[in-house]
Amino acid sequence: MRGCGEGKGLSKNLYHAGRTVDLQRAIEEVRQLCPGSTVHLGGFSLGAGIVLKWLGEFPEQASQMVERAIAVNPPVDLAACTSAIGKKAFGFYDRYFSKMLYRQLQQSFDGKLDQAQFPLPKRIVDFDNTITAPRCGFESAQHYYETCSAAPFISKILVPTMILSAADDPLIPVHILENLERSENVGLHIAESGGHLGYYGRGSTDEDRWWMDWRVLEWLKKTESQDQPETLLTTSG
Repeated sequence: MRGCGEGKGLSKNLYHAGRTVDLQRAIEEVRQLCPGSTVHLGGFSLGAGIVLKWLGEFPEQASQMVERAIAVNPPVDLAACTSAIGKKAFGFYDRYFSKMLYRQLQQSFDGKLDQAQFPLPKRIVDFDNTITAPRCGFESAQHYYETCSAAPFISKILVPTMILSAADDPLIPVHILENLERSENVGLHIAESGGHLGYYGRGSTDEDRWWMDWRVLEWLKKTESQDQPETLLTTSG
C-alpha cells in the first residue's frame, strides 16, 4: 500500500481500494526479478479487495501473470462495509479506523496537514468525502465506493481463487460474500468464527494454532486438479 511500511513518506498520493495498477506494477517487478518463477497472490482485508478487483478487472492479463490467488476477509462492497463498521461497537471501529487513516496521512508526505482545513474525521465516510475522493479523482465517497468495490468484477475472474472470511467478522457482513456473483474459478470458504483476520484455532493437526496461515498455504499449494471452487464450506476456525 502506498505510504505504508517501508514506503512511509515516499508516496505522492494516498492508497485506496481501487489502486489495482499499483498491484499489477508490483507483480510485473517480481516477474522481472524472478523470471520463470510462478507467482501466487494473497491479499488481506483491504488488500484482499484490491486483489479480487485486479483479477476481475484484467482477467486475461492476470491469468498470464498469476498461478493462484487467495483473498482473506475482503471488503468487496465498500459502501456496505463502511456502513456496517459505523454500526458496530457503538461506532468504535469507525472512529478507530478514521483516526488511523488521518494519522497515516499526517505521517506521510502531508506531514504539515492543515488541521483547520481538514479536521480529524469522526467516521471513515467523512475521511473519504473530505480527503480520499477529492485527492484521488472521485466526485464523493459514494462515487469512490461504487467505482472501487471488487464485487462487480468477481464474476470475471479466470485465476483459481479462494475467498476466505468469517461469519462473525465485525467489519464485513457475511451475507455480502454469500450473495456474491462468482465465476466458476472462485471459491468461498466461510468459517464459523475468526473475526477479522483472527482465526486462532482450538487445536488440530496443524503445526501451530494459526488456522488461517495454514489454510492460505494449503490453498496456494494445491494443484489445478484439486480445485473445487464452487464448494461453499462452513467450518470452525
